[in-house]
Amino acid sequence: MAASSDAKVLRTLYRAMLRWTKSPAAASSKFTIPNLENPTLDNLTSRVAIANGSSQVAAEVRPRNADGVRAVIRNTFRASVDLVKEEGEESQDHLDPVDLAFEALRTLHDFTQTLESQEKRREESLNRDGVEFSIGDVLLHKKFGYRGVVCGWDRRPVTDVSSWNGVQGLPSGSEQPFYHIIPDTNDITEAEPRSRSDFRYCAQENLSLLPPVECRVTNDAVTRIFDEFIPSEGPYLLINP
Repeated sequence: MAASSDAKVLRTLYRAMLRWTKSPAAASSKFTIPNLENPTLDNLTSRVAIANGSSQVAAEVRPRNADGVRAVIRNTFRASVDLVKEEGEESQDHLDPVDLAFEALRTLHDFTQTLESQEKRREESLNRDGVEFSIGDVLLHKKFGYRGVVCGWDRRPVTDVSSWNGVQGLPSGSEQPFYHIIPDTNDITEAEPRSRSDFRYCAQENLSLLPPVECRVTNDAVTRIFDEFIPSEGPYLLINP
């Protein structure tokens, strides 16, 4: 058990983390906390969930939105989870509770930058002048012949595409919207047999909208991002955050 001074520090950090969940960036955003690539922090979510009665499978689900993060923070401080030893032996990922709380708070503040960046992009996306396609549309790549689902777009490319084969020779070059596309794996096998990527980055002038009858796309990434396909209409629907 933490010493009296440590307990006071923990309570202070606990309140600071709860305040983070009420910050404008966290409270107004829809998000899922990603894998933090830190064994102690990543395993903590699962261990707390299990200690509070969740199954192992349910415990692997990442916290969603401010409410989910707030629940994890509260349960962490309420549950009797041993952060130092695992099955009677000292953990290789040992951190005392105060160190863990500081690290968790730093991680949340770093994540704020990600949320603010996403919010800025959403605001910029409200202006769709010149953007022909929407998220969920199923398109055909006119040059490479594969179908794919739009899962995002940028008004201008976020990387240097000037030397790409698919961009050279286009009337607008890189001065046009670019789309994040989940390609049909069967189409890719035929069109680009060496490629294994789940995603493509495509210029608008290379794409055309497909009729609903041709819109069902096979790719595991589709089911991770989209919830439903409407054959009579064509577009895929995003998973409800």
